[in-house]
Amino acid sequence: MATYQPRIVNTKLGPEQCFDANILSIEDMDGGTIVALGDLVRQDGVPLNQGTPVHSVIFQLFGDDVTVELNDQGNQRSGEEVERLELSSSSFRVVFRSGQGPYSGRVSLSPEIEVFDADGADEPVLLRSVRVGLSGVATTVGDLRSALRRNASTTAKLVEVESGEA
Repeated sequence: MATYQPRIVNTKLGPEQCFDANILSIEDMDGGTIVALGDLVRQDGVPLNQGTPVHSVIFQLFGDDVTVELNDQGNQRSGEEVERLELSSSSFRVVFRSGQGPYSGRVSLSPEIEVFDADGADEPVLLRSVRVGLSGVATTVGDLRSALRRNASTTAKLVEVESGEA
């Protein structure tokens, strides 16, 4: 196993955690939609068919109510704490209002599905943004765009950018 270290870069806005998604899930539920981007690691002997989640960004879109979650339920932010959403063909970035972003890190795992033997020594960082690389889900970027446009709150914050900008 390996030691986990978050990929954090300092942008002109502030700290940004990055990960590459290899799964996109869009589920319509009673009166809303769940949009999830994830980084799953496949490992022999781990009992999850699709892989073990290491990172996730989950949007819960119900009416005007929006919740954004990075990795764990304790790391949720309301849609009002999101400044804007930047979408290009190669990445998706969630920019939070200054001082209101989630903390860096990864999905907390139970021992039977753990894929790391240790976490890095760094303390969690209050993030200004989260950037998700979309090359692993490139064929579904249009579906992501459509799902985000179904909700008035995310539509108002959605900005289409060129590939090198998001």
